[in-house]
Amino acid sequence: MNFRLRHMLNLMAAGAITALLTAPAAAQTARPVREEIQSLLAAMEQSGCEFYRNGSWHTPTDARAHLARKLAEVEKGQPPKSADEFIEVVATRSSISGEPYRVRCPGVAPIASAVWFRQTLERSRQTAAPTR
Repeated sequence: MNFRLRHMLNLMAAGAITALLTAPAAAQTARPVREEIQSLLAAMEQSGCEFYRNGSWHTPTDARAHLARKLAEVEKGQPPKSADEFIEVVATRSSISGEPYRVRCPGVAPIASAVWFRQTLERSRQTAAPTR
């Protein structure tokens, strides 16, 4: 390989490495938001409620795993800026079928998952709010 070609390749490689090192990191969900979302996922898993998606009911553990996987995919693009946005983007409907998710708790009629998660989030926020 001649000197000129080798020099050009070295410059190109150096430029690519510099671009990788200086490129902004992938966006991440802010820590307080991530903690609130994780709290919602834990509440789902511990609820004893079934989770309906794409034509069948799933265990709360399966629901948490599914929503965590879906969240990880969403975070590759635009991470949720709030737990409310997580509910709207991740926990409301199937991204495959568009069908709304539902939650069925023992002794209670099934409700839209968005309602269940918003109620759970509101209770969590009320519990976490400082008392005066």
